[in-house]
Amino acid sequence: MRSGCAPSTCNAADGRLLPWVALAIGLAAIGHFFWEAAQLPLYTLWRTGTPGEIEVRGPSVFREYWRRPEATEAAFRDGWFRTGDIAVVEKGSYRILGRSSVDILKTGGYKVSALEVEEAIGEHPAVREVAVVGLPDPEWGERIGAAVVLAPGEALTLEELRRWAGDRLAPYKLPTRLLALEGLPRNAMGKVTKPDVVRLFTDLHLRRHRQDRGRLQGRSDRAPDAPGGSKPTKAPPGSEGPDEGEA
Repeated sequence: MRSGCAPSTCNAADGRLLPWVALAIGLAAIGHFFWEAAQLPLYTLWRTGTPGEIEVRGPSVFREYWRRPEATEAAFRDGWFRTGDIAVVEKGSYRILGRSSVDILKTGGYKVSALEVEEAIGEHPAVREVAVVGLPDPEWGERIGAAVVLAPGEALTLEELRRWAGDRLAPYKLPTRLLALEGLPRNAMGKVTKPDVVRLFTDLHLRRHRQDRGRLQGRSDRAPDAPGGSKPTKAPPGSEGPDEGEA
């Protein structure tokens, strides 16, 4: 079980809330009246097993963004600060699933924690670093893409990774795209910038699409007409090898 918190809201050693901080998970789905009814200095509110956004309130929680009223209005709801972190309560403890914007992936009707997938893939002996992102897909909503930095001298295919990770993750959590990089894109603070990772996947897909079109056009230009004037037909799906890094 993994928990997390800000120093102003809980004890970083064990993840327990400080006595003057209230925490709610999925408050919007439960209702606001619980807080007013409780009237306690410490009150935690959640639905076990249901992921939701972590919200906190209390005297140690900041009140507003300096001279940014619009940002303050968006960040607070009836005195509760919306952290943007998604968590789930399991057996009395809460587990951080990730940031709602980039770390909660929606694929085939499932919600998948990118952090959980990263933690599993990071245990592979060939993987030095990993970033998991959602890639837009018209059929699945998002496909799960894993960008990895491999250890020196190591190699890893998507098929090998999926077979290895299948013992650690549910089938719908397995990546269907794999991209090997020399280094993950990071900002000035050293944090991985996942929108840039998504763009790297997109750029790779576009390059391959252009290359495939060029190869098909070259074949058509060079091939003579078949007897009777008919043109050569494209090979049926599956007769060519799979694209590298795709499943």
